[in-house]
Amino acid sequence: DRQIAFYSLDLRKCGRSLRDGHTAHYVSDLAFYDAELEESLRIVQEETGVPVYLAAHSTGGLILPLWLDRMNRSGGTRARGIAGLILNSPWFDL
Repeated sequence: DRQIAFYSLDLRKCGRSLRDGHTAHYVSDLAFYDAELEESLRIVQEETGVPVYLAAHSTGGLILPLWLDRMNRSGGTRARGIAGLILNSPWFDL
């Protein structure tokens, strides 16, 4: 038993969080997701107390590294608890 905790997040307007009347993935700035990513990371870090590996798929594979870059540039300390990224995205082909 490796005792691995797994958390999952569907960002607003993405995946299973898409609601009637939403335009899937449409935002004018990917920073739109920063607050919910920061809060989700805070919860995971506080509940587990261990380094966190983040995984992102599709558009999340674009959103996640850009968010981490913005957080690092602004002097955010939460990113220090991130041990690694696992990214899968068609955006990497661009």
